[in-house]
Amino acid sequence: MSYSRNGVSQHKNKDNSQHITKRDKKEAKVKGNVQQLVQKSMTKNKSLYEDSLTINSIEQFENYKKMVKLEQKRESTIDISIILFKEPLRQRFERIQSIKTIQQLLAIPYYQLFCKMFLNLNKILINQTLAFQEIVIQFKQDYQIEFKVQYLQQFLSIWNDSFSLAWKHHMNNKLSLEVRINNQQFLQNDNKNIIFQQKLLNYIQTQGECIELFPLPNIENTQQQDIKLQEQESQMTQNICRDQQDYQKNNQLRSIAIQLQHYFHIRDVSNMYLINVEKYLIKQKFDLNFNNGLQKIINELILKYPEWINMIQGEKEQIIRINRSINIKQLMLEQECLDCN
Repeated sequence: MSYSRNGVSQHKNKDNSQHITKRDKKEAKVKGNVQQLVQKSMTKNKSLYEDSLTINSIEQFENYKKMVKLEQKRESTIDISIILFKEPLRQRFERIQSIKTIQQLLAIPYYQLFCKMFLNLNKILINQTLAFQEIVIQFKQDYQIEFKVQYLQQFLSIWNDSFSLAWKHHMNNKLSLEVRINNQQFLQNDNKNIIFQQKLLNYIQTQGECIELFPLPNIENTQQQDIKLQEQESQMTQNICRDQQDYQKNNQLRSIAIQLQHYFHIRDVSNMYLINVEKYLIKQKFDLNFNNGLQKIINELILKYPEWINMIQGEKEQIIRINRSINIKQLMLEQECLDCN
């Protein structure tokens, strides 16, 4: 009987052992799958985020935003799993509480590198504005560091006016994120780096080790600014063209007036038919169509120099009359002086 009970007991233990082994394998498999999903999510988010800095057009940017929203919605279920894999809250709290000075902060390799990248970025941007991709290349060449946009956003979360960011449109319809330094007065010494280290220490002590990402500039506002700038440039171009046309028009009026005085002096008359004046000016190679015909030109001359020229209606044709006692060149100079005053 005892032997029989022992056999049953051993059989039960064996079944329990097999059950535990299967459960462990199942849990390990689930955990491994979740870790793979987390890694995949982080990789995709990184790719999506970095792609946003090489957008070719506004239309592509809108598609990019939709893609990000769909991706975030699909992967929202993984957020809980990510939290589960973090170290215990008590352990993180105790580590944060142990960091009380800048020296203790810089003793941690990650924060030491983080502060060094901030200093290097300031060195790269001395007296110049660079596109973010140019900064990435510079970091890789000079410091062998893969600089990411998240670092720049975290710098701004800690010190939000240390750098200025702006989207810039290029002739090839591409966009670039332009970065420049705000406080140039810090460049001659290490004061800016010390201030940043203190701000970083304060941030960690008050908000924890998870540094938020400062939002990038709104690209839609940039588009509106570009449209406004284009409208201003178009208006300026129109004004310049109008000024050039007015200048050419005034020059032609001056030339015609001087030529008319010369013609009336040669003919030794004060009155002349409009048709004869027109034939003479055409013979002298004047483009009368430039000012919409001779009659319009004469009317404009009358408005400018009413004491010198006039037009009256004869029995059959219109007659141009000028005051030969007035020197038209002298009258022009006097009017120019009055305009200057």
